Amino acid sequence: MLARRALRISPCVDHSYRLLSCTGAGNTTTLELPTRRVPDVPSTLASSPTAFLEYLRSPTAEPLIFRAPLPGSRSLANQLLRTLREAGGDRLVEVEVGRYDRTAGGLNRIEVPLSMYLKWLTAERRPQATGGSNEDMQLYLAQWRARDEVPGLAQIVKTPSLLEPLLENQSVDLYQTSFFIGPSAMVTPLHHDPYFNLYNLYASSDPSVHAKHFVLFPPTLSEYLARAEKGHIMRNTSLVDLRVHARSPPKGNSFVEDAFVISMDPDSAPSRTRDALLESGVAWSCVLREGDTLFVPRRWWHQVENVMLPQDNAGATPTTTGPAGWTAGVGWWFLPRTP
Repeated sequence: MLARRALRISPCVDHSYRLLSCTGAGNTTTLELPTRRVPDVPSTLASSPTAFLEYLRSPTAEPLIFRAPLPGSRSLANQLLRTLREAGGDRLVEVEVGRYDRTAGGLNRIEVPLSMYLKWLTAERRPQATGGSNEDMQLYLAQWRARDEVPGLAQIVKTPSLLEPLLENQSVDLYQTSFFIGPSAMVTPLHHDPYFNLYNLYASSDPSVHAKHFVLFPPTLSEYLARAEKGHIMRNTSLVDLRVHARSPPKGNSFVEDAFVISMDPDSAPSRTRDALLESGVAWSCVLREGDTLFVPRRWWHQVENVMLPQDNAGATPTTTGPAGWTAGVGWWFLPRTP
């Protein structure tokens, strides 16, 4: 009964526009951070597993984006949903409710039938107006090893082309492949991992609208971002509260990253952390569309959030029902072997 009640919760509004409405309105004051775009991968690395392996082993390795051709349909989303429903709909999955970086409410996990979660995820509902009341509520199917559990999924979700030969010749070891499936506004708070990651945005319910935004910081800022409690169970998760919201008006250029502002809740960090982040100018920002892959070096701090891409009518108040937007990402966590 708990699971069924939980899945009746109204969907979160798009986190970006919600925060934009609060900033400067007396309810939330945030500090805008200087950012830089994550660069596209050079062709010399994109076409050579050996060169990519040498790059990631370097202590100066930085995030890179592998861009996919612009998607033209929703075929990947439909294929993924069909496979999950037909092969795994009856299995129980663990859904995250809430956010694990919040002291109030915190994070709960409930088990629900996959078919029930997918029905909720794709149901038609009335979009919430800006500033909805469920600001901090999340229902997120995160870190799910679906490729190992659901028959047929490995046939459609392929190993990244750069990673496959490195696994075959035992140059790297794969730690885990995890799915992250959730609707607009889902947030994975700022954290770091002990593994390298090739994160692929596998599918979007509408590739022209729903995407995923990353904010990243280098390990050199760890002394400012890490928790003070060294033995804390969530020691790899920062208390710094980052906000992503749409720029108003959007910048008139071709880079979608410039349509978003990254800001920080000044009350979530001590003054030395605020000063370090504002002065460093190294908040990396990127937007993944369907098919894009981001290389995240180990120990790089990153926050991940589902966003809605700027539209011509983005400022209009939604008044009609429609399918809820969602994305499905796949993280490939791995480590290189010692040469």
